Amino acid sequence: KTDDPAIRRDLEAAERESARLEELVSDLLELASSEQPADDETADLGEAVRDALERWRAPADETGHTIRLDEQGGGLVRAGATEVAAILDNLIENALKYSPRGSKVIVESARVDGGGRIGVVSESGPIDPELSRRAFERFYRGGDRRDGTGLGLPIVAAIARRRGGAARIENTDGRRVRAEVTLPGETLPTPNPPRLR
Repeated sequence: KTDDPAIRRDLEAAERESARLEELVSDLLELASSEQPADDETADLGEAVRDALERWRAPADETGHTIRLDEQGGGLVRAGATEVAAILDNLIENALKYSPRGSKVIVESARVDGGGRIGVVSESGPIDPELSRRAFERFYRGGDRRDGTGLGLPIVAAIARRRGGAARIENTDGRRVRAEVTLPGETLPTPNPPRLR
């Protein structure tokens, strides 16, 4: 420890930079992993969104946000449980970071056209059209969004693409933003009929 204010400021700045670089390396590793060839894993979408809500309830409380679930369907999707968790964590973290304290974040899941859809709606808008178009580009941090590594949403998009899905972000009204990921569905195998003896 030191009592010199200048040294203390330098040490604090070095710690912040070290934490930023650690986050960047972690995000780059996750991005690289998200672009590897896909395997045959599946995940239960309903279970994934409920687990995510539990993970993020305490952080939302700390920032004064209300987080709730709107589950309109689930089922199996063609993605690993860790991949679906990464999608949800990045979208929810983004929503909490950029929406006003005291606002509501809604985590949605639905079954659409045989696939799964994840949505995270927040009061972080409106976003400009350029941000909506470029939000999933690596290292892009538009407008006043200067913190973070600029890799959270690209990781989401890379996982979605790898699994044959898609990601987008758009305004839903004057103040709400909806980030959405669609993933192909996976049907449960039909059990073999009993053999007659």
